[in-house]
Amino acid sequence: MMHNELVLNDENMITDIESYPLIFQYHYSPKIRKMTSEFLNTNKPDWALDDCALCQNYYSMLKSFLPQLEFIELPESLHKIIPSVYNKFEKIYFPLLRGQIENKNSPISDPNINWFNYLKDSKTLSEEENCELEKFEQKITHYFQSEHFVKLSCRSPKDSPVANRKREIGMEDWMKCTNSIEAIELLITSNRISSDLLKWKNIFLIISPWIPTDTANEFRCFVCRNCLTAVSQYSSSYLPNFKDEKDRKTVEEKITQLVNQVIDITKQIINIIPI
Repeated sequence: MMHNELVLNDENMITDIESYPLIFQYHYSPKIRKMTSEFLNTNKPDWALDDCALCQNYYSMLKSFLPQLEFIELPESLHKIIPSVYNKFEKIYFPLLRGQIENKNSPISDPNINWFNYLKDSKTLSEEENCELEKFEQKITHYFQSEHFVKLSCRSPKDSPVANRKREIGMEDWMKCTNSIEAIELLITSNRISSDLLKWKNIFLIISPWIPTDTANEFRCFVCRNCLTAVSQYSSSYLPNFKDEKDRKTVEEKITQLVNQVIDITKQIINIIPI
């Protein structure tokens, strides 16, 4: 995601963005993350209220850069039901994780357990919650003929502790969904999804083909006033992939070229560009 964050000095804003040198770091940058946080706290831009940031509103412009996406409108009822179910999940999952609840057959110990099924079978869900979630699960089931990645119009459920436990044990495909049950599980176990559903109205579930990626090739780009101001490695791990100066230069040029193409397409209508 690109944000207009890296624009800080003692007066909080760098006014001459065009002359500010591009910062390009081949490592995780706590400094950039700190500046990002400080800028957001100082300027309080509520990008979550900017309708342009919703994926369905810019997909047609950036289609040539993105995989084929399917957009399924989220029923209004789920805007309340998913946050409600997440709260129930949270009250069960985290005490179990911390050992505050004794359970010899704790679902925490099984990375293959599906929490949607678990919450249903344990009678944790209300009749309405169960009915509405199952109805939506059936509606999207035919999209999952192969491996997919799911997110909402705004953000992905990458904070789901269920998915992150898979990542902790070395599963590289921790965000991959092979069926609609797994997709629902990610939605109801993510605080990001729950929070966004309480903020937004025009929300879609977005389903895209699963594309295996190398985290060493992921970078976070920062844009202010339609200018690329900084690029930082996305992963917090040390990845010594770009020691050769020639390779570094090639990567810099490719990223700069791609980001500038995106900016040229979108700069007329949006200032914050999620990609």
